[in-house]
Amino acid sequence: MPIIVGERKRKPTIAGLLSDVVADQQRAKQQTTKLERQAAAAWAKENAKNVARNQREQAARDRQEARDRELAAGTAEAEAVTRALQARITELETLLTSTLNEDPYISFETLKEPWQIPEFRPPAGLTTPAQPPDERDYAPEPLSGLTMLLPGRKRAHALAERENRERYHRDVTAHAESERERQATLEDERLRHEERCRQERARIERQHEVVDRWAADYAEGKRKAVADYFVQILGSGRYRRTSRPM
Repeated sequence: MPIIVGERKRKPTIAGLLSDVVADQQRAKQQTTKLERQAAAAWAKENAKNVARNQREQAARDRQEARDRELAAGTAEAEAVTRALQARITELETLLTSTLNEDPYISFETLKEPWQIPEFRPPAGLTTPAQPPDERDYAPEPLSGLTMLLPGRKRAHALAERENRERYHRDVTAHAESERERQATLEDERLRHEERCRQERARIERQHEVVDRWAADYAEGKRKAVADYFVQILGSGRYRRTSRPM
């Protein structure tokens, strides 16, 4: 039989070796990248859990602190109200004790406003009329002595007399008009004063009527009238310094 000689194995070449090395490096790099991504994903997941846990814990602490502050504020407010009420009670007890031996009665008549109608006092310029013109003040200097003999002096004197008379009559007319205006203005002031007095009298009358109704209701024992009366007592005299609304 013919002898078959086996084929020899090919020896690896340098190019083949380099190709294998490059392939191994690429596989290693891919594997490293994959592991890095997995590690990053795992870290991100764990970090997210930690952040969420920290946020929940911080939110719980914030809520607890808010409740603590609210409780402290409520406690402080309640204590302040309690102190104020206690001080008010002490004040009222002191007031009651100090007035047990006194008669705090107030007459309803003393609660009525007095009649105080103002006197009519117009401006001073309206009460005194202006002095009327005096005709003697308008007469020119009379001619005398040698001046009567000078040419034209008599004519000039007569002209001056006529002009002065005209000026006098104009001033008389102006004075009369001014006097009419003064009297009219004075009358207006008087009428306004009377109207103010009328309104003031009406206001005081209404106030007196209110007091009279109050007195009648008090006499009948009506609750509001009685309460208002004692409020008036507490608000009068030395009680005003210690009494105040609740």
